[in-house]
Amino acid sequence: MQWRYGSVGLFSGFLLTPLLAVLIAGAVSTFAEHRRVSRVLAILNIVVAVLLILAMAAFALDAFQMRHTVPDVKEARWTFDVAAIKATAKYLLAAAVLFWLAKAELGAAKLMPVEKKSRREEAHASLALGKPPAEAKPPKSEPTS
Repeated sequence: MQWRYGSVGLFSGFLLTPLLAVLIAGAVSTFAEHRRVSRVLAILNIVVAVLLILAMAAFALDAFQMRHTVPDVKEARWTFDVAAIKATAKYLLAAAVLFWLAKAELGAAKLMPVEKKSRREEAHASLALGKPPAEAKPPKSEPTS
């Protein structure tokens, strides 16, 4: 339990860097109008936010269980409580930001133009249906002189 409390508590201090990376990835996918990437990022953000909420709940329970191991000195308990509250708040804030980014990315994806299939994808789709590709026209015969 101590290792779990320590590792989850330390990880809360490193949440800002992945959040910044997700923000940059979302901005790039939006500006480049990559609808599929925006949707994938939104789904990934929701999944990670739920995992952070679960980690926050587990951390809070571990903090309550670990509190009795802290020496009964007023300053030590106060320091422990403040550190646990800060870590819990960081997890909650990170989850809220991820949910907000997911909502923004899904909204931006709805406004993006629908991606057209490439010629190669259209050719593969038509061959799968047993039809010749639309662009495969018979070669024109040149007039002979």
